[in-house]
Amino acid sequence: MKTSTESCRPVIGLSGNFRSEDGQTLLSMAYVRAVEQSGACPLILPPLEGEADMEALLSRIDGLVFTGGGDFTAEVTGEPLSPQVGSTNPVRDRFELPLMRRAMELQMPILGICRGEQLMTLALGGRIYQDIPTEYEKSFLQHSQSEDRDVTVHEVSVEPGTLLSRLFPEDRLSVNSFHHQAVRQVPDLLRVSARATDGIIEAVESAEFKPFLGVQWHPECLTVSQPVMRRLFSWLRDEAALYRRTRRLLSSVVSLDAHCDAPMFFEGDYDIYAGGQIERGKIDFDARGEEALERVPARVSLQAMERGSWDAVVMAAYLKQLSRDEQGLKAATDKAFRLLRETLDRTAACAAMASVARRPDEVLALKQQGKRIVMLGIENGYALGRDLTLVDEFARLGVVYITLCHNGHNDVCDSASQADRPEHDGLSDFGRQVVRRMNRCGILADVSHASEKTFYDTIEESAVPIIASHSSVWSLCPHRRNLKDEQIRLLASRGGVMGICLYHGFLAKDHEATIEDAVAHINYVRHLVGVDYVGIGSDFDGGGGIVGCQHSGELMNLMRALLREGYTDEEVRKIAGGNFLRVLGQAQDYAAGLH
Repeated sequence: MKTSTESCRPVIGLSGNFRSEDGQTLLSMAYVRAVEQSGACPLILPPLEGEADMEALLSRIDGLVFTGGGDFTAEVTGEPLSPQVGSTNPVRDRFELPLMRRAMELQMPILGICRGEQLMTLALGGRIYQDIPTEYEKSFLQHSQSEDRDVTVHEVSVEPGTLLSRLFPEDRLSVNSFHHQAVRQVPDLLRVSARATDGIIEAVESAEFKPFLGVQWHPECLTVSQPVMRRLFSWLRDEAALYRRTRRLLSSVVSLDAHCDAPMFFEGDYDIYAGGQIERGKIDFDARGEEALERVPARVSLQAMERGSWDAVVMAAYLKQLSRDEQGLKAATDKAFRLLRETLDRTAACAAMASVARRPDEVLALKQQGKRIVMLGIENGYALGRDLTLVDEFARLGVVYITLCHNGHNDVCDSASQADRPEHDGLSDFGRQVVRRMNRCGILADVSHASEKTFYDTIEESAVPIIASHSSVWSLCPHRRNLKDEQIRLLASRGGVMGICLYHGFLAKDHEATIEDAVAHINYVRHLVGVDYVGIGSDFDGGGGIVGCQHSGELMNLMRALLREGYTDEEVRKIAGGNFLRVLGQAQDYAAGLH
């Protein structure tokens, strides 16, 4: 009978070495023992064919070891085979390459060993030396040793500041060596973490804070003679356990991204749900809101959400602030309705995968049905023009919040982008009526993009909590779009919530923003006012996307980072969507009580 501890051991898949001459799948017991001794449960994977079989395997494991073996076929390298290439294994290649790529899409922990390190590189678009002696002139080491496998023959230098350096602070490692192929060109999504003394790349790892690590040597053979090598398998065990915890948590809670700009991309011949190319407004927030369209990969799609176990997204109809004459206001209103209805139509066309929701109970019901959830928002009260009755019409259509302004003043309020030249000194008289009407209709007032005075006016005018759907912390990144401590305290005291924005310029000023910066902003709010008042508003497809969390399929990485940071499951539940749904429920309950 299994104990509870044994049943909680993460399961690590080990790619088997298929032997075509007799149809056997074989694997050295050294791999199995190394994984088992780490405290994980090893599972040898045969080279199956078919996507369904691969998905079934991946659903049952928590991490992967891609093991050593023969040379690659031309189909994998993308180059003509060198005459020095030895035995190849097309059956294994056809299984392992898509398995590697799919596991990476799922952000599953991966340890690549020897051939596995090279496969990791090739899977992401890198290149290999097919034969070191004939293709790498600077090599002076013997990379294919004749000594026993537990004997080390040369040293590698560990690159500082890498994951590998955290595992091996010794800086230099003695390793064994059984290869004549090696990584030649590292793709952008990986970085070099160790080299041999002749310059050959000996280890690579993710450049985006993902649990992908590849080593050229065979650590499974050194766990006795070089006990430090056990750290690689302990790392994989820990990452696999965290991966399983994150996936299980996300399967049981509602995860919601409070802000993305996806509906603005329905105007072309591309489909956001297909994850194809889109046109995005590239906004320079330090140049008075100038915009230029560029064609980029979509960051939000139902398929990506499914891969990342992410449930819901608020798709905000974005309206660029233009003229406020009669013609300009009508055009803004018409565009808002068109984008919202297009969102409804596109979601209806994907009814097997997704549905639109307005109330928290609808979100929960759709989650239980296994569907992705779309909620409607409007980014810029410009959509209202000067017509208060439009609030009611947008409510009937299912809008859950309206961002009161964008990059420029409108008839509702003053914007943060022009705070030095206020027009209304905060909310206009019309804007105060708008906030009260939103309260009556169960629509949340969103103060992202609003000036400080607008923020304070809105929080005082509203009878229910307000939100800042995609705003970050001014104290960590002093940008006019971010909230200062006193604003965050007041927002929390009134029961509101702020969604940390995954836009690099709102997270960091002196370096490229990463997932670590997002965690730092969440930590700051947690320490300042508590975990009940913070969530996520990625601003994907509106400029959002940071290293380690580039699209909706990678929001899981952010939740995993929070768990690694020490957040409890309950705290992550709140941040992942619980806080936003709580505030939305309060606003809708208030409106229902008035009718």
